[in-house]
Amino acid sequence: PDDMESRLVLAKVLIDSNPPPPAHIARARLLFEEGKFFELIQLPFFSEISKSSDWENVLMGAKAYEMVGMFSKAEQLFEQAMEKHADKDQVVYHRIMYAIKQGHNAKALKAIEKFLTSSNPKARHSIFYQLKAAIKLQEDTPDLNAALTAINKSIELNPRSEKGFKMK
Repeated sequence: PDDMESRLVLAKVLIDSNPPPPAHIARARLLFEEGKFFELIQLPFFSEISKSSDWENVLMGAKAYEMVGMFSKAEQLFEQAMEKHADKDQVVYHRIMYAIKQGHNAKALKAIEKFLTSSNPKARHSIFYQLKAAIKLQEDTPDLNAALTAINKSIELNPRSEKGFKMK
């Protein structure tokens, strides 16, 4: 909700002693969008939302825990998201980015390979090849051939991607 009236309606619903689950989710998403991660993870119903079957909620929970430095909880939710929703581009992307930030490039590469081998290549998957190339270039002994192969595949999938050409 962007306007004050919507926020007031949401607040009124949340004041009710037994708000419906959609109100909980709306409140959590609002806090997430506002970057109020500490407030978000302290919600009494946050655990339920972040462990739901909805991949967006699980991802929101993982990102919130990551943002407040609760990395073990973030890791658990990222793994849960990958187990149940490994076919969702956004889940895989955020899992890979989390692994890279944590310095777990091997885990990131494994997730990239698993995703790319289990899905039909689409233009939007070019980012995964770009990430693969970047990781290959950051290895102790950079694998230039593997990086170039990944970049070429990225460009093949999405010839309009400026990043692919810049990497090449």
